[in-house]
Amino acid sequence: MTMSKSIPARLALLATQSETSPALINSQGTIWTRAQLQHQMSALVALFMDAGIQPGDRIATAAIGGITAAWAFLGTACYATAVPLNVRLGKHDLDCVFADLKPAALLTNLDVDNSVSVAAVKFGVRVLKLPDLAISASTDHENRWTPHASPADTALVLHTSGTTSAPKRVALTHTHLLASVENIRAAIDLQPEDRCLNPMPLFHSHGLVAGLLAPLLTGGSVVLPDAFTASEFLGLLAHLRPTWYTAVPAMHQAIVHAFENRRDQAVDHALRLIRSASAPLPPSVMEQLERHFKVPVIETYGMTEATNQITSNLLPPRVRKQGSAGTPIGMELKIIDSHGCSQLPNVTGEVAIRGDSVVAEYENDPEATANAFSDGWLRTGDTGYVDADGYVYLVGRGKELINRGGEKISPRAVEAALLKHPAVAETTAFAVPHPTLGEDLAAVVVLCPGSTESEQAFRLHLFDHVADHMVPSRILILDALPKGPTHKPVRIGLAELLQDQLTTDYTPPATPFECKLAEIWSNVLDTTGVGREDDFFLVGGDSLSAIRVISRVRRAFGIDASLEELSQLPVLKDQAALLLRHALDGTLRSSS
Repeated sequence: MTMSKSIPARLALLATQSETSPALINSQGTIWTRAQLQHQMSALVALFMDAGIQPGDRIATAAIGGITAAWAFLGTACYATAVPLNVRLGKHDLDCVFADLKPAALLTNLDVDNSVSVAAVKFGVRVLKLPDLAISASTDHENRWTPHASPADTALVLHTSGTTSAPKRVALTHTHLLASVENIRAAIDLQPEDRCLNPMPLFHSHGLVAGLLAPLLTGGSVVLPDAFTASEFLGLLAHLRPTWYTAVPAMHQAIVHAFENRRDQAVDHALRLIRSASAPLPPSVMEQLERHFKVPVIETYGMTEATNQITSNLLPPRVRKQGSAGTPIGMELKIIDSHGCSQLPNVTGEVAIRGDSVVAEYENDPEATANAFSDGWLRTGDTGYVDADGYVYLVGRGKELINRGGEKISPRAVEAALLKHPAVAETTAFAVPHPTLGEDLAAVVVLCPGSTESEQAFRLHLFDHVADHMVPSRILILDALPKGPTHKPVRIGLAELLQDQLTTDYTPPATPFECKLAEIWSNVLDTTGVGREDDFFLVGGDSLSAIRVISRVRRAFGIDASLEELSQLPVLKDQAALLLRHALDGTLRSSS
């Protein structure tokens, strides 16, 4: 398939070829056709023009609702430069984004008192209200917006965490994005009749490029739920008939769990493949997915700097190798030693890449650029090897990054946020094993003299300074940081060194609320022996299973607890106390 030179030109061509073909679909099955999408994007462009926004200006987008977020991104990226934001970013991160990027405007459907809007106003950024998304097609051809973006124009800016506290800025042009779309199309043989179910958030390259642009720009359609719930996901497979979906391993695991809860009832679906990205997929999860759905699971490897995809396994009958991330698709890849020399097959070294979808620099960061880019090659920081057949095997993470269920976390960014607390003298963040996320995050803290702050106080502090996924599940308070022979704090191996402190002694639930909540945890996490001192995330929980806990709490107690509340209070006894307070508050309100 010949690709146009920009995203708006490609969308316009597809709309001309087939105005009534589906483009975007919500969970209820409402369809926005190609023509309707073009009309809605034109409405956004008119809004930008009326506000004095110029092509090339950077516009931060913060939208809730899958279809709405997609529309906001597409309209912005086609006219100007989109900077999609996670609406749950902490105050510190929001301040950094607005101070660093200085966008011309924030486009949002959030309330004016939302933290994103408040941060924008703080930095003098105009807030543009995202209109309600309508379903209509314009017949006024004179007012149709004519796309004019050039291949070299920046369409999307994302931030990627590194090994320092400051995130690195990645500017992706239309050329980068269209090259990646072609690479993804080639990897899984995308066709116009394909329909993708995309549960990924639309502020990462995975959701934006693989889950939205790739199907949309190859003539297919995209189902975009407002949020991911595994049980509802199975219903979408049956009712909306997607031919593939792409997700992170934690989501795949939740889907497997939901399938098994059906007591082996078959799931009606039209899938021809399942795609996995953003983190290594446990072999057991891959086997379960293929057994349940009877379609191939295609594991990939990528990074934001490569516009999402670097390698991909191949569709049958081509060979897929157990444990491999597949072969490079549409780019060159080599393994190098510490001097930059290419390694022989099966010799481990650092992965280096180059290609049309790979950026040439980090924006406004010459030091990071010099460290990562050389002679047109990007040193990824990941270690691995390539076998004699060209299949890539990854054996290590990118330097210090912690991969928490697909979210790449810089431990130094977490440490920098902890050090903002007046009671913290020293701190080290580190990875700990996790049964569903692969890796989880913990930290150790040394208190300033005379301080008596608790672990929970530090967690609440972090919720105000970093994104939720960067808050450690455990924060240990020690007299001194573990240090190596050179007196530098130890990070690697710290989980094993502190295993006894990370493990809590079993204390049985003591109150009726604790007993019932322990039963809910046990059922959701398929475990036994849950105690009142147990941490939800350390006994196997993650944000997806937390949503299932919330649903069961509502059925058991008639109490609506939020994901934010349970994330901030991960210990069972604290969650039970929270539920008791909610129950008492409800009783007092009803009696007054």
